[in-house]
Amino acid sequence: MKLANIVTLAVVLTGIISQAGETPKQAPYELKTRSSFSLAAETRSPFWPVGWKPAGAVEPLGTDTAPVVDTAPKFQLSSESFTVSSVLLANPALATINGRSFGEGEYLPVISNDQRLKVQVYAIREQGVWLRLDNQQPILVPMRRGEIRPKSAPQVNQEWTIKLTNK
Repeated sequence: MKLANIVTLAVVLTGIISQAGETPKQAPYELKTRSSFSLAAETRSPFWPVGWKPAGAVEPLGTDTAPVVDTAPKFQLSSESFTVSSVLLANPALATINGRSFGEGEYLPVISNDQRLKVQVYAIREQGVWLRLDNQQPILVPMRRGEIRPKSAPQVNQEWTIKLTNK
C-alpha cells in the first residue's frame, strides 16, 4: 500500500516538474483605447459639490441679485463678561464658566441684543479658558481664584443663557 502511494506521488511530481520547465510566451499588454473626459466651458463639473462655484466664477448676465453687505458692527468679546471659577485638566478637560461646566469645543449659550452668538470654548488651560466668537481671534478669560458666591435656589424650567451688553 505504501509503495503504491509513493509511485503515484512520483508520477504526479514528474508531471508537475516537466510542466514547470515550459513557460508559455504571452504577448505584452497593449492598450487599445484611452479614456478621456471633456466638458463644454459653460457646463458645471460633476465632480464639484452641489451649489459650489470656483473662486473665479462669474454669474451669468441678467441676474439681478445685489451683493449682501454686512453693515452691522462686529461684536467683540471681552473677558469681563465671563467668570471662570474652576478648571479640570483631565480627559476631557472641563471648565466652570458662569456657574456651568463646559468642555473644549462646546458652545456657550450667549445672547446679545436678542441675538444668539456662537461663542466656542476654544481651549481650556491651567491659567484660564480661551473663548472664540465665530472665527475671530480667541480671547483668554483668566480663572478668578478665591471668589465664592452664596448658593442660590436652582432655577427650574428656564433656559440658561449668558446675556451680554454691547459697549
